[in-house]
Amino acid sequence: AESPIEQCLSYLIRALQLNHPVGESNLSMHAAHSFKNMCMRCSYRLQSKEIVMGLINATSECINGAGRVDLPDKKALVEGVSRLISQMTPEDASFAVQQLLHPILHHLQSVFVSSCNGNGE
Repeated sequence: AESPIEQCLSYLIRALQLNHPVGESNLSMHAAHSFKNMCMRCSYRLQSKEIVMGLINATSECINGAGRVDLPDKKALVEGVSRLISQMTPEDASFAVQQLLHPILHHLQSVFVSSCNGNGE
């Protein structure tokens, strides 16, 4: 069973996933910044590998998806998860950082390759 903190974070993530026009919803801004604040203030209760990996998976679509969530809100989500990662053991933190950054780095690589017309120059 989820703790009350985990239930609140799940609620905030669901609010971020609602369909709304980019730039026109305060809901996503408030949900993202509330998520970050909860991660920062409750990090001591959320530092297990299972919880952090679950939050990375749950926020992945919002962070890496095109369109729905504004860039400052994506930044707040990454900062919240990063705070939790900073509380983990070095081995678990290394794995979590890889999971968090892999989609971002993959996207940057594809943008770079397409901007170079596929020849890497």
